Amino acid sequence: MIELREFRPEEEYDRLGFDDRTDHLLGCSVPALRLPVRPGRNLATLIEVAARNQLLKLQGIHSARAFRDQLHRAMEDDGAGRAQAQARASAGMDAVE
Repeated sequence: MIELREFRPEEEYDRLGFDDRTDHLLGCSVPALRLPVRPGRNLATLIEVAARNQLLKLQGIHSARAFRDQLHRAMEDDGAGRAQAQARASAGMDAVE
C-alpha cells in the first residue's frame, strides 16, 4: 500500500527504506510505504520504483541495506588508507623528488 502525502519540510521521512512498515487491510498484514510528493513530480515513476523495490525485497534483495553496507566498507577502507598515508608521512616516506 502506497500512501501519497504532500511534502512537509517539518515532517520526518524514512528516506532510505531501512524500516519495513506494514498496515493491516482486511485482517492481512500488507507492506506500506509513505511517499512525500510535490506538484510537478512524476507519480507514475515514483510508484513504479517503489513497487519494484518491494518486489526485490520479497526476493531477498534489500538495495538500501546493500548500499549502506557498501558505503560502510568504503569508509573503513578510506580510513585505513588515511592511517597508512599518515604513517608514511610521519616516517618521511612521502617526499616527492
